[in-house]
Amino acid sequence: MDEINKTNRVQELKQIELEFDIIIQKDRRNWLRVAKLLETIEQKGLYNVRARSFTEYVKDLAKRSGINVSTLWRARSGARIYMDIKGIPTLDEIREGEVKTTPEQLEMYSKVRTIAPESIVQEVKEKMLDGQGMRHELKELWQIYRPLKGGKTERGRKPKDYYESGMVKDEQQQFEVPYSMQSSSVNKSIKDQTYVQLMRDYRKMQRFHLNSEDITEANIINALRTRRWISLTLDQYEISRYSSFVNFNILGDEARGKVDLIGIVRKNKEDKNKLPLLFGVSDLAYLDKVQSDQLMMEQATFFHYYYVAVPMIEEHIRKALQEVDPNIGIIAVGEKLEEDTKHELKIVRKSPFRQIETSKHLLIMSKLAIRSLAWDD
Repeated sequence: MDEINKTNRVQELKQIELEFDIIIQKDRRNWLRVAKLLETIEQKGLYNVRARSFTEYVKDLAKRSGINVSTLWRARSGARIYMDIKGIPTLDEIREGEVKTTPEQLEMYSKVRTIAPESIVQEVKEKMLDGQGMRHELKELWQIYRPLKGGKTERGRKPKDYYESGMVKDEQQQFEVPYSMQSSSVNKSIKDQTYVQLMRDYRKMQRFHLNSEDITEANIINALRTRRWISLTLDQYEISRYSSFVNFNILGDEARGKVDLIGIVRKNKEDKNKLPLLFGVSDLAYLDKVQSDQLMMEQATFFHYYYVAVPMIEEHIRKALQEVDPNIGIIAVGEKLEEDTKHELKIVRKSPFRQIETSKHLLIMSKLAIRSLAWDD
């Protein structure tokens, strides 16, 4: 009887593997079917006829099929993330024709949702499930909000009981996260967000010991991914090319010279043989972070246009106008999402154009090239 059962299991596994081979050769985009086949093999224990463990079997299957083993694991994890998002209890209940996203997007979304503000999380989720290409967007969001999860200094942190007192509240009244439904009913600054979203944000703040200024720092960088501030600076609506890179140190000293975002810009298609324009931005979410004029002007010499970015709060804007050198521009960033998943912004003071030395231009370009090649890891 055992021999008959083993023979049946071998035949069943061969049939599944035959279907798997057809998918790999003819329909590689059908990753959900791959996930279902792997689930069947594991749940029924069919892998036992070829390997000592399911992990060993998957490695062997990938080798025999000539694909990377991570492709199989990604399909499986993507399916589970999709089940979690949609509230589907079993993999068999997912209709393959209705899934419009990819495992790569689902995995990146799963990372982003652990730390990004819930309003952004909900928007990218809807677009992703609708079949829009969100891979680049999700990657950028993860790059921006990931630093909030660790490696932070103690600057600006609140005592632990600050997060357990029932209300997390920014001294500048930028936003509040309510602890109870009663407090949310009188909180005018959160009327555009749902209570559930706010409580999710509150739990993230608790978990990673964040305050509103930490979130605002990331939101400011998120806002600057849009081309709008570039267009307003150049008085030109259409910009041929714009790419942004976050978190650069341009002076070789960790304690100074940090530029939070570098924008690289080509105004017109005709400029493709010219060196691009360089924009630099320092993030001033904290009121006490204003650097000396000497250091900021030293940094500004590396860029055609140089800005500081502050929260869209009257006190922050007033302090920046008073303390930041008039040769440096000021951008204010708000809490609301304005363009896709990017936060609203306005230029308070436009940066003047400055000529930069060719050596400094090429230094920045070389750093950008190294970052693009991922050689700075």
